[in-house]
Amino acid sequence: DLPRPKTGDGVFFDLPVIGLIVYPVWLSIPLAIVALLLVGALVWRVRSGVVAGAAVSLALILVSACAAWGAGKMFTRAGTWSGLNALGIVLLVLAIGAICRRAGIRWSSDRAFHAGGLAVLAVLGVVVSVLAPGVSYLFVWPVIFAATAALATHWRAVLEWLSAAIVLLILAGFAYATSVVMLGLSGAGAIALGVLVAIIVIVLIPHLALVNETPRWSNAGWMLAAACAVFVLAALTVHSDADHPIRSALAYEEHADSNDAWLGTFSGLGDDWTRGVLSAPVAAPAWASRTQEFGATFVGQRVGRVPLDAPNAVMARDTTINGFRRVVLRVTAPHGATTLLLRAPGARVATASIDGRIVDTTRYRYKSPEWVMLYHALPDSGAIVALSIPLGAKLNFEIASTRPGLPSIPGVAVPARPAYVAPSQDGDVSVVYRRFVF
Repeated sequence: DLPRPKTGDGVFFDLPVIGLIVYPVWLSIPLAIVALLLVGALVWRVRSGVVAGAAVSLALILVSACAAWGAGKMFTRAGTWSGLNALGIVLLVLAIGAICRRAGIRWSSDRAFHAGGLAVLAVLGVVVSVLAPGVSYLFVWPVIFAATAALATHWRAVLEWLSAAIVLLILAGFAYATSVVMLGLSGAGAIALGVLVAIIVIVLIPHLALVNETPRWSNAGWMLAAACAVFVLAALTVHSDADHPIRSALAYEEHADSNDAWLGTFSGLGDDWTRGVLSAPVAAPAWASRTQEFGATFVGQRVGRVPLDAPNAVMARDTTINGFRRVVLRVTAPHGATTLLLRAPGARVATASIDGRIVDTTRYRYKSPEWVMLYHALPDSGAIVALSIPLGAKLNFEIASTRPGLPSIPGVAVPARPAYVAPSQDGDVSVVYRRFVF
């Protein structure tokens, strides 16, 4: 085969009219430093009240995240995907912002509040640029535009409106897509919405000051009342139906080397249909959760075993190369399996290859504590997996094959899904797990 060129990792986001903005990941930290320097100049110019403004801004972000998370805990399963509930959380965060602004005027001005808030966001931008550069633009670019506008001596009003447009174009759509479309308004999705709206409030402080020069407690009161009204409206009108179904997925899992078998779910027990199928769900043994690439929690109930064809691993060669033990295995999956999960816990895997192709770990952004690989559409002939581990170490090797659909389980009747419940991701699957020691 001809060598395949490597594409560089990039940071990218979309803007209306302009289109897709793309730049290499290595620029994330320099841009974050530019944002930090601009904010530093602004802080030096404002000085008085900046520390108080930073403290109030940090409180705004933390309280908004907690409040959004708490609101998300109250939503029904259908409500976690509701735009109305998202609007309620936005109004709730705006109310918190009004409270923070009203409380902050005792120690700070709007200008100092703005400068202190941008300082907090600039520091967060540096941290995110190091740990997760792909999303650093959410902090860095709003800060760059807002700080530039705040420092301007000419055309400040124009630049402030430009910075407001940029922050709304970058953050508003992303907040909706993340919370309502991708993650849902529970847990991380609700927290993300709360934090992103808090960032928008901080960046738009100059515009809030134009609308309401003297903040009052009543501002927070009517926004909080509006949030409650929206939550009540959503509770009365948002329900699951065929057009807005609840997601679900069942899994039958069996340990090929024992009599242990379970019927359960990785998707949670958020609907009546799943709870009806799993009458007394409990946490399954650890092996059941290890059949997923990232070890998701599997809850369910022990059921009668239905012997299914199992995956297999056979040692093809055991040698010493470059001071490491090189174990070569042929792995196979049963007929009908769509994926095969390979996992090597315990011994450190120095190098790995599959069918002679080196697994290049140098491009991994995050290092896993154990070697894991998910193989889709394994050929009938299987695959050759070669792992290098320290001399004298044993290779613990786990494999799990997944095929669509559930088998006929003795004593278990799985009713048809109602219209408001739909299978999601891979749908219902059957998984067979095995463990080897080489």
